[in-house]
Amino acid sequence: MLEGQRLRSRVFSPVFKQLTKVSKWAVGEYVPFKNDPNSSVIVCTGHWKRPAVVNAALRVSEFWMEHWKWIIPTGIAAAAVIINALKK
Repeated sequence: MLEGQRLRSRVFSPVFKQLTKVSKWAVGEYVPFKNDPNSSVIVCTGHWKRPAVVNAALRVSEFWMEHWKWIIPTGIAAAAVIINALKK
């Protein structure tokens, strides 16, 4: 039993390390709000700056989740038209 646990930890440990790195990269870096030094108002907010690839993937997944109901039938219909045209 102990050998199986060692094997699992040797196999899955690098995988989990890589997943952790990817998830930290996908979240991006926190950019704090720059307060005006001459102002008496202090703003304690900021935003997360994500990589462009992550933003694009999020937009594509949002589009898919919103419009999958017509994308799938349209793709099937387009494939049927192409197959029918190639048969002739």
